[in-house]
Amino acid sequence: MNKNASSISVYLKDISRYNLLTAEEEIELSNLIRFEDDEEARQRMINSNLRLVVNIAKRYTNRGFSVLDLIEEGNIGLMKAVENFDPAEGCRFSTYATWRIKQTIRRAIAYKAKSIHIPSYMNELISGWKEAKRVLAQELNRAPTTDEISDKLGLSRKKKMFVLQALSSSSVVSSDGEGIGGNLEEFIESSFKDEPKNIFDKEDEEIFLNKLLKKLTPREEKIIRLRFGYGEDGKQVEQLTLKETAEDEDIMLTKERVRQIEQQSLLKLKKFSANMDS
Repeated sequence: MNKNASSISVYLKDISRYNLLTAEEEIELSNLIRFEDDEEARQRMINSNLRLVVNIAKRYTNRGFSVLDLIEEGNIGLMKAVENFDPAEGCRFSTYATWRIKQTIRRAIAYKAKSIHIPSYMNELISGWKEAKRVLAQELNRAPTTDEISDKLGLSRKKKMFVLQALSSSSVVSSDGEGIGGNLEEFIESSFKDEPKNIFDKEDEEIFLNKLLKKLTPREEKIIRLRFGYGEDGKQVEQLTLKETAEDEDIMLTKERVRQIEQQSLLKLKKFSANMDS
């Protein structure tokens, strides 16, 4: 066993002694932290969720950080979550903390990625990839798969992986094509591609997303739900194109205006989710 694996084993054994909290205990401890600045409650809240950080951190390996470094970054996010969690919002702490932990880890990865030089030929490949994605979205009237984009460009499997890896270090989300908006949970949860399936409770996730959407104006919310196929009950429904959305009886705008509102609304949602710990 190498030194890194040994250190992780010791850490996992150490944190396994902390019991998970019930929903009632989370509320009690959170109120003690918020209203009485109770240090004992704070430490118990943190310790009981250290395993959550490990589970999330393991999903971000092979991005320039060791698992222990990722855990360290994730623990910073956990501490922020403990300080700012409000049980009155209606979701479990694990839901709220998961977003904060992932956010902190991603920021660390993105910051490190900025210092990595990308060769000029790779920039050309990335530009070609984005253009092919835009063209295919118009042709297929939906978001193309990575295989479809790769086939259109005639890329080898190796080059395809290089491009995806380069794209994963950026936080650019584009919705300027005619194609379908995509997956709303994935957009808000992460700006990275190939994001692993989230690990928190689906019901809590729906509560969280609906609360974010309610921060938009009624028209903005309607457009986002139609474009992403996100129903009022959280279930996936048919996604509409820009043209179909523009012609909806509750919208009745030009296609270009719908595009503008969609982009503005997505930026708002991303800002809302990013600022939840402020």
